[in-house]
Amino acid sequence: MSIVSFTEQYLKNLSKLETLSPDRQKFFWEQRHWHPLVQMTWTTLTRSNGEGLITYPDGSKRVYEVPSFQD
Repeated sequence: MSIVSFTEQYLKNLSKLETLSPDRQKFFWEQRHWHPLVQMTWTTLTRSNGEGLITYPDGSKRVYEVPSFQD
């Protein structure tokens, strides 16, 4: 039997992240600043709708401006 970190456990079972409390989910995603696999997962799961809305894996959203190329 091997011991794995909290991070490794949830990286292997991303679907289980939904079962964590919001504070624990936040703790997991905040590790993207130093954990390369969490950072890659964060980047991979970040979605843009192409119309001005980015949705991050933790459920937070950010609005961005879409440039207009009309004269």
